[in-house]
Amino acid sequence: MPEPTETAEPPVPFEVACDALITADQLYAFNPNFGADPGYEPQADAVVIAVEEDAGTACGYLNQTSGEVIEIAVATPNEQAGEARRNDAALTSTPVPTYGTPPEVEGYFDQAGGSGEAQVFSGPYWIVVHSPALFEPGDAQQLVESVLQNLPAA
Repeated sequence: MPEPTETAEPPVPFEVACDALITADQLYAFNPNFGADPGYEPQADAVVIAVEEDAGTACGYLNQTSGEVIEIAVATPNEQAGEARRNDAALTSTPVPTYGTPPEVEGYFDQAGGSGEAQVFSGPYWIVVHSPALFEPGDAQQLVESVLQNLPAA
C-alpha cells in the first residue's frame, strides 16, 4: 500500500483593487508623474510568482515621463510557500529594518539588472515592489509603507 503523501494547501487567493493597494493620493505623494498603467502585465519574476503560484494581485504604475513601471504585488502564500519566499529573500537580498519591525514586518531589498526589488513579509502577506525606478532600499520605503497601511488587518 503506498504511503500517503502530504499535499500542500492551496494559497488563499488575494484580490485587491489597484487604487486600494496604493491610493491616487499616495501615488502622487510618492511621485506625481506616476499613474495607473492600463496595459500592465506582470514582468518581474517575483511578481509573476506572487500572481501565478500564490494567487495574488499585481498592479502596475507607469511614469508618464520616463515610461518606467513600478510593479506591486501582494499575495498570501500558504505556510510552506511563504517560508520558501521568506528564505529566498533572506538569502538573495539585504535585510531592510526601516520597512518595519521584525518579526511583525520583515523587509528585504535587492538591486540587480537595472531594477530594484523590495520584498516585505507581514502576517500572511508577501509584498513585492519592483522597478527600475528603485535604486536603493529607501526608494521603496514610501510605497511599502502605503501598501502596509492599506492592507486589511490579518
